[in-house]
Amino acid sequence: MFDRHPCGRRTSFLASRLANPHSAPEGLPKTNVASTVHYDEVLILSFALRLIAAGWAVRLLLRQGDWRLGFLAGTILLMAARPALTYTLHTHPHTFQIPELFGLAVSVLVFPAVFFVDRMLRRHRDAVAQLGLSQEHYRGLVEDQEELVCQFDPDGTLTFVNRAYAEYFHSNVDDLTGSNFLDLVPESSRSDVVRHLRSFSTEKRMATVVHQVLAPEGQTRWQEWKDHAYFDDEGRIIRYQSIGRDITDRKLAEDLLRQSEELNRRIVEAIPGGIVHVGRDGQILSANTEAQRILGINSDQIARATIMDLEPWTVYENGVTCPREEFPAARCLATAEPQKPVTLGTLRPSGEISWAIFTAVPVLAPETGELDGAILTFLDITGRRLAEDALRNSEANHRAMVRAVPDPMFRVSKDGLFVDFIPADGFELITGPEKFLGRSLEQVLPQHIGERARKTISDALRTNDVRSFEYEAELNGRFR
Repeated sequence: MFDRHPCGRRTSFLASRLANPHSAPEGLPKTNVASTVHYDEVLILSFALRLIAAGWAVRLLLRQGDWRLGFLAGTILLMAARPALTYTLHTHPHTFQIPELFGLAVSVLVFPAVFFVDRMLRRHRDAVAQLGLSQEHYRGLVEDQEELVCQFDPDGTLTFVNRAYAEYFHSNVDDLTGSNFLDLVPESSRSDVVRHLRSFSTEKRMATVVHQVLAPEGQTRWQEWKDHAYFDDEGRIIRYQSIGRDITDRKLAEDLLRQSEELNRRIVEAIPGGIVHVGRDGQILSANTEAQRILGINSDQIARATIMDLEPWTVYENGVTCPREEFPAARCLATAEPQKPVTLGTLRPSGEISWAIFTAVPVLAPETGELDGAILTFLDITGRRLAEDALRNSEANHRAMVRAVPDPMFRVSKDGLFVDFIPADGFELITGPEKFLGRSLEQVLPQHIGERARKTISDALRTNDVRSFEYEAELNGRFR
């Protein structure tokens, strides 16, 4: 690789080089002078470049305080020691070869390496600083939230709680951090919460749960939590973040509303009449059991029916079909006004007719006051109507039978008052009906006859048997 003078000394070599750097030392061939000079220049330049790079690295180390820059500076200083030792320890000149050129290239590349490391560390430091600012900003926002915010591990261990969370449980952040939030959940709700947390997956990262918590006052309160699960690259849950709020008042209101609705439902079912809730478009929304019985429809038919579907089955008392626009619910929806009671008959699928008194009142939306539907109510009078028909038929038959009797008839109350009269052909009254109807026996008949008549009536009522008596009265100057 290089030629050495067989008997030269270090001091004479350096002296000759310093005295005349371009002259060849004694014993060195003239053709190798240029190579020797270039070799020394390469060593000196390589040493200088590495020393400058090491100084730059030390400067960055002092400014940034990163141990990696210190490691880089030490490595460069060790690299600078090699050309210095090579230059000072060798007593004979060297010829310029490829390794020296490679060493010079390495010395030049040290500067981009230091610059690259500086940029990389600067970006890392800026990223860390930005992350710290983001975390600080996030914590500031979280701390200012009135809602409860917490983070916890998959086993329920709290890793972060905000101030509102700590104040809600009358504790401080340090005491709650590291504890298990499941200790704040009653035993009755704990299994539901655990089941909720286990339901998360990479496809289901967010969900809401409502459960009870143990309040410091010894009360059981309700909370609503929106949970967000975070996963690692292997799809395992690494932590949860939750935002919650107290919904005890809302829960109590919902419970009261449910109780009120249940009470209303029971009242509606207990009413001895039909009640149908109709939407604004005429769709039947609900009907109690009595309404289903009277109308002859079931719950499945209600879900598909409108109030107009009942029109072909509905008739007036005279047997005429009730027109669509005259049906109480239809008129109520059209006019938004209450409808007066009307008696209608509904033809059941069995062919029987159910008679009822129908009324309808509008339902207004509480927010706008606009028409939102109607409530149709009806009272079944089928039994009463049948009884009235039977009574009318009985009375008609009775009157027909009575009129067939050839004697006059008087109907007298138990108090002895004339209440009705049925005349007979060929029988002449002492006085007209207007003179005795509504009057007592003693006021119409002679006293002794009135007394006998009252006694006979009393005996008949007492024995529930037929009683009769005869009397004599003067009529037109003649006794009869």
